[in-house]
Amino acid sequence: MANFLGVNTCYDNHQAVLIWTFQLLEREPALNELAEIKKYFLLIFPDSVYQLA
Repeated sequence: MANFLGVNTCYDNHQAVLIWTFQLLEREPALNELAEIKKYFLLIFPDSVYQLA
């Protein structure tokens, strides 16, 4: 997860998401809706992640 999010790989999945969220909010302080944050989060992952095997 940390690799996809571009944060230090010493963080586990939950920590990586929190660090990424804090960094996003520092860069984009106007984000105040959870739906907007989710949109940014989902854009990180390639389309192949969402395809079922």
